[in-house]
Amino acid sequence: MSAKWYILHVLTGEELRTKEFLESEIDRLHYENEIEEIFVPSEEVVQMRNGKKVKKTRLFYPGYIFINCHLNRIIEHFLLSNTKVLNFVGPKNKPQQLSRKEVDRMLEKAKATEGKEKVENIYKIGDFVKIVDGPFSDFSGVIGEINEEKQRLKVMVTIFGRSTPVDLNFLQVKYE
Repeated sequence: MSAKWYILHVLTGEELRTKEFLESEIDRLHYENEIEEIFVPSEEVVQMRNGKKVKKTRLFYPGYIFINCHLNRIIEHFLLSNTKVLNFVGPKNKPQQLSRKEVDRMLEKAKATEGKEKVENIYKIGDFVKIVDGPFSDFSGVIGEINEEKQRLKVMVTIFGRSTPVDLNFLQVKYE
């Protein structure tokens, strides 16, 4: 019999610590055969703070962790006895296994961002920004277009009295 995927509702902000604690307890109690994987879907995001790049882990599903296990009463009790675990996700808080389609979609989303650095977009069209990197450094302009997928901006900059679009990435500008 293969293991099934379930979702645990945990305290928001405690997902990664709960995962680490459960993994250490699984080793200590020798539950490796019953609990195959604990997964917290996330991505690395780069933000600009005070002119510096800051890496941050952004969770796809805050407050939830995914568990691939052979669920029985002992494992259910083990998982729910952690103070940071609130309950299983399912009708009346009873464990309900995820469908293969749901699991594949979740894993695909996590694997698509694996190893890629994503820059968080904090800008809107019409925002006034200053260019801080590249050949147009120290120029100011207005954001005319945003491409979230490619993490690019088109900033309208006045050069020799003419408005010119300049293509930049999110990290090359900052609010003035």
